[in-house]
Amino acid sequence: MAKKKNCVENKRKKNPTSKNEMKEKKEKTKECMRKLRESIRNDPQKYKEQKRKERERYYARKKAGKIKGIHEMGNRDQRKVRKSWRERSKKYCLKKKCNKKLEDNTPSTNPVPGPSRDNTICRRPQLEVGKRKRRKNTQHLKNEMNKLKKQLQNAMTRIGKYRQKLHRLKNNRNSPRKKVSRLLTGNTVSPIVRKKLLFSEVIAAQIKENFNKGKHHINKRRIATSVIGKIVKKYRYLHYMKKILSKRTLEPRRNLKEKMQAKKSIEAMKVLVSNFLQEDESSRLCPGKKDTVTLKKCKQQKRLLNDSLENLHKKFLHHYPQCKISYSVFCKLRTFWVLIPKARDRDTCLCITHENMALIVAALKRKGIIKENTPDEVCKALCCEGAYFREDCLIRSCNDCQSKKIKFQDFEREHLIVYQRWVTKKMKIIVKGEEKICQKTVKEEVTCMQEELVSILEDSVVKFLMHVRNINHQQTTMNGIKKMLTSNDVLIHADFSENYVCKYGREVQSSHFGGSKQQITLHTVVVYHLSPDTLELKVTSYCSLSDSLRHDPSAICAHLKPIIMEIKRSQPSLKTAHIFTDSPVTQYRNRKMFYLIATFLAPELGVDALNWHYTESGHGKGAPDGVGGCLKRIANSLVGRGKDMNNFNRLTDELAANSKKINVIKIAAQSIESVDKLLPKKLKAFKGTMCIHQVTWTKKYQFLLQARHLSCLLCSPGEACSHYGIGVIKLPVNYSRNIKHNKKPKLGYSNPYSFSDDYFGSDTETSKLEIPTKLNPNTFIVVKFATKKSFKHFVALVLSCESSDEYIVKFMKKCMTNKFVFPKVDDIAEVNAVDIVGVLSQPIMNKREQYLFNDHLDKFDNLC
Repeated sequence: MAKKKNCVENKRKKNPTSKNEMKEKKEKTKECMRKLRESIRNDPQKYKEQKRKERERYYARKKAGKIKGIHEMGNRDQRKVRKSWRERSKKYCLKKKCNKKLEDNTPSTNPVPGPSRDNTICRRPQLEVGKRKRRKNTQHLKNEMNKLKKQLQNAMTRIGKYRQKLHRLKNNRNSPRKKVSRLLTGNTVSPIVRKKLLFSEVIAAQIKENFNKGKHHINKRRIATSVIGKIVKKYRYLHYMKKILSKRTLEPRRNLKEKMQAKKSIEAMKVLVSNFLQEDESSRLCPGKKDTVTLKKCKQQKRLLNDSLENLHKKFLHHYPQCKISYSVFCKLRTFWVLIPKARDRDTCLCITHENMALIVAALKRKGIIKENTPDEVCKALCCEGAYFREDCLIRSCNDCQSKKIKFQDFEREHLIVYQRWVTKKMKIIVKGEEKICQKTVKEEVTCMQEELVSILEDSVVKFLMHVRNINHQQTTMNGIKKMLTSNDVLIHADFSENYVCKYGREVQSSHFGGSKQQITLHTVVVYHLSPDTLELKVTSYCSLSDSLRHDPSAICAHLKPIIMEIKRSQPSLKTAHIFTDSPVTQYRNRKMFYLIATFLAPELGVDALNWHYTESGHGKGAPDGVGGCLKRIANSLVGRGKDMNNFNRLTDELAANSKKINVIKIAAQSIESVDKLLPKKLKAFKGTMCIHQVTWTKKYQFLLQARHLSCLLCSPGEACSHYGIGVIKLPVNYSRNIKHNKKPKLGYSNPYSFSDDYFGSDTETSKLEIPTKLNPNTFIVVKFATKKSFKHFVALVLSCESSDEYIVKFMKKCMTNKFVFPKVDDIAEVNAVDIVGVLSQPIMNKREQYLFNDHLDKFDNLC
């Protein structure tokens, strides 16, 4: 071990330990190797020998597999080697450029030496490399040139081929003779047939040649008209002519007049579709102040479709069979403010009857008991096919569909089913620690057996069909009134809008979240009348505002009074007025309103007849709702600009200044109170008020109102309606402003054919006697009245039955023994059953409008 340590130490002493010594040694080695290489390069024999040895060593290593060619490497190694080649080549080129610049910019101090053998020998490797590159590039260019020559030769060959083909096609024309020969190939025909075929081909070729030579469309058109006629069309050879002549020439060319007519027809169709979609049957008006759509600076109130466009298209074709329009064009002609409803466009004023029916149908559809999805589909299943809810079908009087019933699928009768319904019920609430009972309309879930729900649907479907019938009838009536308006008529559509809550442009927190903000009542009216100059339908919008929050009949009359004055000013010859409203019992349809119609509104209008129409409950949305939404939008826009709408006067002034097409009117609370004074303390309610959809008044019968359960335009306002009549509403005359209170009822004997108007309001009690059989309207009777000394008999016509022992009758005047006529001034009165002494048969009316009775009237003494 000791010897080993000594040897290692001796070796360490022999090797240089200093870095400088190692560096000097490396430099000496490099210098020696450089001199050796220099001497080898200078000696041609040694240089050649060295190159030979290097080649042999390279081939030996390559043969041994230590050196691989580029094609023997993998993809990764190939990319690596080629990258190193590119880097070396780039480095070499850069070095070469730098050396060249240095040589060009450095002046020579010594004369340029001549070429020496040593320099020539040193540049030989570079010359060899350059020659190899030149040969390689030259070969590459030669190959590319040969390739291009070959492509050119192929192209010239193809050109020659196509040139020859074109030449053959030009020379080998399809002549008429060749066509006939080709057509008759393999067939033997007589020369006459061949000649006729050739003649037809020759004529066709000549027509085509002349047609193609024509430069102008007029010349081509002349050729076409000279060839085509009734005979060609009769034998159905028009398609052969289209092959010879162009289709454009054969089609009729529209002139400017025809184009204008086509444009007008399209515009007319667009107006027709737009009006159809804007009807209340097809869409509903959005009443909100933000429910607007603007397109090209045209702002309109939104309307949401009540049905799909596909169903509305079918309904349009049914209503207008003369219009042939496709579904796609129908959709394109839809106006931009008539929108397809979305989930966010929920309606908060829905009809409870429709909604409950929809909920029942949806529950049964989920269980697969019925196939219908909506209440409308249920109606269609029960009505005639192709008839969109005709009245006969809806009231189940149609002979074709009255026996139709809902088709139920097989179901388990005792299985439970869950459905929802809207109900109004009393609920207990706690207000400030006190328990109170209030009425609320809520949506509740009901669980019952499937058989029970099916029976509920069967029971409610008849009521629902009547409900749909009433909706359609009232809407059709309104549209009919608009179309039949004359210069002496007016249509007033009125409704209350939601109260406007006053607000400031900028509010403090306590004011914004605090209650008791002032509210303003808005009563909107849309008036339809004919312009006296152009006789075109003119629409005028009004809105009356009041700081009184009353919505009762007195408030309605006060709101309508200034509008009536405007109507009378614009239409002094007004004779008939139609008023359309919705039908809430607390507002428009009640006994107080009936009284004010006859005693206040009709005299204010100064008309001969007044018809008040009510929409079906839950379906009163219309044009007035759009007026209210427009005004609220204007008010909120002003608030957004920083203006204060904090009181009644400020709101009305701003709306009047900023609403251009809506007339804004102020209504004072005192005017409402003045109407209250006209109402009697007690008014008798009319039995059947909830069924009324029309009330008519006439100047002849000032204290009678004809009540109808649907609007009728066939019967005159003063007579009992034979279609939809319910009865007669009698007004308490003693409370009328036109009659003195202390005046007693009196029968005028000087003219026994008419009664005093006070008779209708008489409080005189008469003895009541039951009639064996109830008398129907349009029945002729004999009535007995007592005089001071005896009795007198009168012939009368029953108009309506007020009760079991009271009738409204119309008296007649005697001409001869059995002939009677109605007097010029209608004589109508109320009679008791005890005064009726006989029922007559139906008389025969002659040309003079005299009624001839076949009964023996001699038994009635003093018959007048």
